[in-house]
Amino acid sequence: MQRLFIISAILLSIYACKEDDSIIGIHLQDNRFTVKYDTLHTIKTSTKFADSLSLAGATIGLIGDYNDPQFGRTRAALALQLVPKATLINLGNNPVGDSVVLKLIERSGYYGLDSAATQIVRVYRVNDGMSLDDFDSTVVNFSTLNSYKGALLAEKEMIFNPSDSTPFEIKLSTQEFAATLLNDSVNFKNDTIFKSYFPGLIIEAENQSTNGNIISIDLSQADTRMRLHFRNDTDTTYFDFLPKSTSTKSYSIFDHDYSSTNIPTSLTDTTNQPLAYMQGMNGLGIKIDINGLDSLFSDDIWAINSAQLILKIAPESDIDNYIPPTSIIVKMVENSQEVFTPDYGRPGGLTTTPEDYDNKINGYKIRINKLLYKALIEKQSSITLTTYATSPLTKANRAIIAGPEHANDSVRPVIHIIRSK
Repeated sequence: MQRLFIISAILLSIYACKEDDSIIGIHLQDNRFTVKYDTLHTIKTSTKFADSLSLAGATIGLIGDYNDPQFGRTRAALALQLVPKATLINLGNNPVGDSVVLKLIERSGYYGLDSAATQIVRVYRVNDGMSLDDFDSTVVNFSTLNSYKGALLAEKEMIFNPSDSTPFEIKLSTQEFAATLLNDSVNFKNDTIFKSYFPGLIIEAENQSTNGNIISIDLSQADTRMRLHFRNDTDTTYFDFLPKSTSTKSYSIFDHDYSSTNIPTSLTDTTNQPLAYMQGMNGLGIKIDINGLDSLFSDDIWAINSAQLILKIAPESDIDNYIPPTSIIVKMVENSQEVFTPDYGRPGGLTTTPEDYDNKINGYKIRINKLLYKALIEKQSSITLTTYATSPLTKANRAIIAGPEHANDSVRPVIHIIRSK
């Protein structure tokens, strides 16, 4: 049986607010307030696939493979372009290639149960004739990524441990690759020519440990580079190729296998579910349906002073081992399209302010003042919200939200409304 959602009056905040800030759509005379208690009968949370996003210029990339008891298996691969550090080149007399080494700078922290996970890293050259300039990570997944893979340049077993001082370095292929780069140094003249000659790299990992993990790569660090080692008649030296924010693109590509979890049921079941799932990495979002507003706003003279939808994280989320998103994006469904809500949208409607995680309630307080007022004046009987983790392509966070049918009554969405007459 669906539980009722009690709308609680919080009188203290009324007297602490200025009229212009606290009352929407009504002028109060003599500061006389009438507080009314209502019950919302139908609020439902469910899980949906997140909108696929493509971000070409991210300075953070994710690599790894891990198993999550609630979210199944998640894999992250990285596709990136590189260009010569300098276009004025002096390789000396009779240069001879020695080796090519890829170095990636890890950021602190990891995601998953294993702080140090053994993973097999594979590095591929992007196929000749393919370009990451028109790459779309909303379309290219782990299956279609194979069409971009050219020659396998390296395969190495590595320990994914960001706290380890051992650098993340992989020697690419054999001396032949270094010799080929040197022989084709005419392509180093500018970035466009080099990207056509060398379209980029694809880096992926396969977990060999019990649970695995995902790590973050900092592409803005100067030491993240591909280094060509060579010698000439007078010296032993090197030449670097770097990701550059002004002329190269990089993408994280994700694969999610939810088959061993309850998520497929949550995605397809239209009944009220006790749990709803949110996941970054182009994973999952949460849909919130609020119905019965025609009875709640039957009197035109009522106005909203403050309204919040409180989403609490369920114990099943295990926040001790899996950090929840630091903030979420809130949208509403309007004319079958997801748009930013009036409470969070910025001028122009193209960007939004996020709602931060609140550790005091172990959840998120979603502001819906303006949204409910909009429903009041437009006589809407229902509204639908969607929420997603911020930074969906550069952070691996996830959370499980307690829905209205959750066994723990203290862990579920609650609306607090103060209304004035």
